[in-house]
Amino acid sequence: MQAVRDQRLPLVCAYTIEVLTAISVNLLMNGVAFYTTQRFGWNTSQNLLLMMTQGAAYAAGALSAGVLSRHVRKTSLLLGVSAALSALILAMSFGNSPWVIIPILLVFTFVSTLTWPLVESLITEGCDAVRMNRRITIYNMCWSSPCVVVIAAYGTILQYWPAGPMLIPLFCQGIALVAAIVLVKTHRAPDMAAAQPHHGDATVAAKLAHQRRMALWLARLSLPASFVIANSLMGLFPKLAITSQISLVWTTVLASLWMASRFFTFIVLGMTSWWHTRPRLLLGGGVLMLLAFLMIVLPAERLGLFANKPVWMIVSIIAMAELVLGIVAGFVFSASLYFGMILSDGSAEHGSYHEALIGAGMVIGPGLAAGAQAMSSSGSSSPAIAAVSTLMVMTLAGGFTISAKSRAGSPNRPA
Repeated sequence: MQAVRDQRLPLVCAYTIEVLTAISVNLLMNGVAFYTTQRFGWNTSQNLLLMMTQGAAYAAGALSAGVLSRHVRKTSLLLGVSAALSALILAMSFGNSPWVIIPILLVFTFVSTLTWPLVESLITEGCDAVRMNRRITIYNMCWSSPCVVVIAAYGTILQYWPAGPMLIPLFCQGIALVAAIVLVKTHRAPDMAAAQPHHGDATVAAKLAHQRRMALWLARLSLPASFVIANSLMGLFPKLAITSQISLVWTTVLASLWMASRFFTFIVLGMTSWWHTRPRLLLGGGVLMLLAFLMIVLPAERLGLFANKPVWMIVSIIAMAELVLGIVAGFVFSASLYFGMILSDGSAEHGSYHEALIGAGMVIGPGLAAGAQAMSSSGSSSPAIAAVSTLMVMTLAGGFTISAKSRAGSPNRPA
């Protein structure tokens, strides 16, 4: 009983750090376009460029976590990260100009990203497939639930408590620092020898390994693509045409619906394992992701057939499309993290690759959208929408190519 308690306390601390850091990151990163639009009067191109730069800082932080974890204990790194984040947020809270706040925010993005690969590794190292799936599900719920709540409430926070986007993260990181101290004191390295059971049937083992490798390749192609769409969408949302017809409070609620759908998708995937051996579902998910993106931005920007539709119809279409986008985004994220960790026995280095791919999507999506906007004299977001959609079609073509080559090399395929 004591051994079980000894294992649970570090897990609780790791999950606590995850939740609290996710709250901070959503206020200062995922919702930053709403903050800069309201506080500094920034336009769509400025917001997209900021999100692109944050994506670069995110990718750099993710890759740094893999390198640092080879030289410093992961728990000690988390303690240093929590302390640094508290100091950075405190410094930002005294800033009044974007020239002060934005550089500190980029450093915050870099440092906060170190958290994700470290926690992913701490909770999955030494796990068999069943325990890993369960722990990853809890992990996904920990970081995704603040996404829903924070983005949905962002309009209310900005309207009634303008200091909230700085003060709330400062409070959260203070508690995370305490959790990190406890984690350092209580964490013990797991027994890696019993992590993965061996399959007696060599054919079954070879087939399972092939399915996992294929799923990882497809997921890691789909993962940056999902964040191309997600971050382009979040950068475009504050200035889409529909936002002039609904309040700021309801705009951020509407923008959070796909995140709510993703959260519930994580729960469902955590209770099942059928998707572990069906990697080609990711190809269908990619098609649905593109269609969902178009069915959000085209109605929201009042383009084409949606120009004269009533507001309630536009909002309903957006909500349904966000439901689909959230399901696919949740599946892609879960697949990338699960297959990467199961194939690497919970390596922090593979966690850093997973997060770096997210960072790549965060750079490419907003950067491509901002570039398309800059080259067009159009007042709408249609150039950005066209650029992101074209990239998604190219990504899907790559995914189908990988699937075809993998099928040709399947261990079950006759010679």
